Amino acid sequence: MTVVAGPVPVDSDLYIEREFDKKVWGSLTRGESVVLLGPRQHGKTSSLLRLRLRLKEAGFTVALIDLQKLPASYTFRILLEWVANEVASEVGVTSFVKPQGLDAESLHKWFGCVIPDGHSRIAFLIDEASGISDESIRNAFYAQIRAFNAAAKSSPG
Repeated sequence: MTVVAGPVPVDSDLYIEREFDKKVWGSLTRGESVVLLGPRQHGKTSSLLRLRLRLKEAGFTVALIDLQKLPASYTFRILLEWVANEVASEVGVTSFVKPQGLDAESLHKWFGCVIPDGHSRIAFLIDEASGISDESIRNAFYAQIRAFNAAAKSSPG
């Protein structure tokens, strides 16, 4: 089988593990955040698909969010709701109560609604991070991602 476009399928022998695969795995299993940057068509998505599988096998709850699928028009609140729906789908949550008012502007509140109770080892993998085209929304989103990660690290469980 030859792959000419898109990610190399997870079950394919064509994928060659690279040094960054090992480094990303090591960083994530130590609880660190990782940003993987590179030009198009250089294996980032293929790596993320394998990483998702490996993390699940290691007992993590994993959500892979592809921001390339983000609706064309959105506000910050719509982005957060869309991400929450993607996470819910990935982790098997079929329904949840949506945050209201100011809570609807908090990624932490949205994640709290869709992360199943009792899951302390959680990995959020974001593909096509530049899919958020509006700079102010992108900056606010990634600021909340960093804050969520810092809060998760500082509070056991």
